[in-house]
Amino acid sequence: MECESFSLLAHISDLTVERAIPFNVMFELTHRCNTRCKHCYQHHPKRADGELSTEEWCRVMDDLAEAGTLYLTLTGGEVLLRKDFFDIARYARKKRFALKIYTNGTLITPKVAEQIAALRPFTVEISVYGSNAETHDAMTQVKGSFDRVVRAVRLLVGLGQRVILKCPLATSSFGQYEDIMQMAQDLGAEYRFDPTIAPMNDGDMCPTNLRIGVEELMKLYDDERVFKKKGLPSMGPDDKVKMCDAGRNSMAINPWGEVYPCVQMLIPCGNVREKSILEIWYGSRELRHLRHITPDDLTQCQTCEVKQYCSRCPGQALLEDGSLTGCQSRAKVIARIRKRLAEQQMQTSRSSTLLRVVA
Repeated sequence: MECESFSLLAHISDLTVERAIPFNVMFELTHRCNTRCKHCYQHHPKRADGELSTEEWCRVMDDLAEAGTLYLTLTGGEVLLRKDFFDIARYARKKRFALKIYTNGTLITPKVAEQIAALRPFTVEISVYGSNAETHDAMTQVKGSFDRVVRAVRLLVGLGQRVILKCPLATSSFGQYEDIMQMAQDLGAEYRFDPTIAPMNDGDMCPTNLRIGVEELMKLYDDERVFKKKGLPSMGPDDKVKMCDAGRNSMAINPWGEVYPCVQMLIPCGNVREKSILEIWYGSRELRHLRHITPDDLTQCQTCEVKQYCSRCPGQALLEDGSLTGCQSRAKVIARIRKRLAEQQMQTSRSSTLLRVVA
């Protein structure tokens, strides 16, 4: 049943790409934050002035509901720093979006947890950077943040809310990833790891110094509890690499109304204070160009020896490697690891088959 639901959703997603329906939209409600995470990719001044008002966000939601948006993600910065957060979130639920909330969890008190649970969001995703206070707080640079995260998860799960612990694995937290999985289980939450720490949006490469190395990546991708596909290909040998769905069925809007294909693909497409979101979505020259990029434009990828195992991000390819349609170097590192694991699995399978035949 789960596979059937996933296949149906994938089919719907493909249709929204074909018809250019903004299926997934992310609202960056604020860039203000009460933590100072070392890996953070945002470089904008953490200012409140000029942020879209409640009414402006609601007007955007009216248009998105008309256009067929299903998933709406509210993120930051820290979303709960917006005094009107619940006004915006309640309006999102009134428009019947499947609501996702990204938060660092530190501001979730019993009362706030009840307000969140009352929204019945699709997911609440909370960032975690280690299995203990020492590691987590060193990343956030805020003492006590880990304890507040654990409190938030307990409160939300206790109210029946689906919670996902999101962990960007860094050099400091890699050795604790199994403990983080156990912590999630003990708290009644799900977990999701990301070994790709991105550069800052202004091109500053500092956060990439926190990335784990090849040996750690090998261990991680060899663990089916982390990546179920393990060494399995992402695509067939004769399939062509395609662009992701950014700008095709998804987009992001920053706190000041600027529209981008994705938070990782900062190509300015317009501002909702100057045009409606639908005028931008259907009429932006940048978005139309993005939708006309074909697999044949990804010339490096089509001839790459590890393309079957690659999940490139064009936004990060542009930011880190200088080309929207070129190779994403970090993704290629991971693709080589997945290919190596697949070859090892194949060799093990052949050896097992030979032993059975001999026996």
